[in-house]
Amino acid sequence: MIRITIIGMGLIGTSLGMAIRNASEKEAPLGPTVNGQTVTFSVTPPASGGLASTIILTGTIAPNAPQNTALINRVTISSPNEPVDTTTQSNNQAEWTVTTLGPAVLTTNITPVLFAAPPGRAFSLTLNYANTGQSVADGVQVKLAVPAGVQITSVNSGGATPTFSLPVNGPTTLTWTVDQLDAVQSGAISVSGKVLSTTPEGTSMVFTSTVSSTTNGVANATDSATLKAEFIKIYIPIARIARP
Repeated sequence: MIRITIIGMGLIGTSLGMAIRNASEKEAPLGPTVNGQTVTFSVTPPASGGLASTIILTGTIAPNAPQNTALINRVTISSPNEPVDTTTQSNNQAEWTVTTLGPAVLTTNITPVLFAAPPGRAFSLTLNYANTGQSVADGVQVKLAVPAGVQITSVNSGGATPTFSLPVNGPTTLTWTVDQLDAVQSGAISVSGKVLSTTPEGTSMVFTSTVSSTTNGVANATDSATLKAEFIKIYIPIARIARP
């Protein structure tokens, strides 16, 4: 009989880390085992010169495990028929490490932050979104709250999928979906429109972007930018000539 022992499923000596849920070895059924404990399998050895056996362990990282932490796991194998000298047993143990990652971190911003266009004229903005964290963000939604007084005429959605039809007048909310954002992945959406001719000059109109994810524990991100309905003013200096 061969005995395989796995020690420490995570942060050894603490209450955090990894929990083993099941194993592939049918000869040794395995119930849930929390880190810091020892898991032992007793298996029938293969015939001399036979194929190697593999045990696959499936585990989950504890939600309260700290970020960027090494979870150390050690395994040993022993048999009563094996010589106990150092040379023979030199390969009877191994170690592997799982390092925890930080969560997904969503960000968004609109450029330019402050811009202007006169009533009846066109404008454009760029909606940027990103995951600056270490883990994947699933089920991402990008939203743009469009104020009254403008019409959105076209968008270039990049890797996002729009859920609306154009043209559309504000106030409204435009929504894009993104299947997932990998760690340190970003995207940009170009938005074009016009200030309605009925919008009073001097009106300030605020656009607000929001990025969210269905992944637990991932916070939403928001940003805003202001479009002012004003005519471009050109100042021409006038020189006064004094006559003698």
